[in-house]
Order: sequence, then C-alpha cells, then structure tokens
Amino acid sequence: EIELLHNNIMQQMQRHNSENALPYTLSLSAGYSQYSRKDILSIDSIISAADKAMYQMKNSKKCQVRL
Repeated sequence: EIELLHNNIMQQMQRHNSENALPYTLSLSAGYSQYSRKDILSIDSIISAADKAMYQMKNSKKCQVRL
C-alpha cells in the first residue's frame, strides 16, 4: 500500500509541474520501512531504516520529478 501511495503522490507532483508554468518545480524525498508485528524493533530502528531508505532514494534521484 505504501508504494502505491508514494507513486500516486509522485504522479500528482509530476502532473502539477507539467500543467503549471511556475518558476519552480515540486520534488519530494521520502523513505519508509516495513516491519512485521512479529519483529521486536525499537521505534528508533524503524525510523532509522526509513531515513536510510529516504537518503538512498534521494541519492539515486528516483523520487525527484523534474521537467
């Protein structure tokens, strides 16, 4: 579900950027992590995993929309 939500947001930003002649474009860097209720993880480790994913996406420029 989270990947679908992320893709929807990215498509909406791309549409906004292409339909509006503004002096800027919107972009987004986001990260998420998934875990099972069976896993014993601290909130810090979950946030750390999401933060790491965000920086990986940001560095690969997969999550940036530019026209």
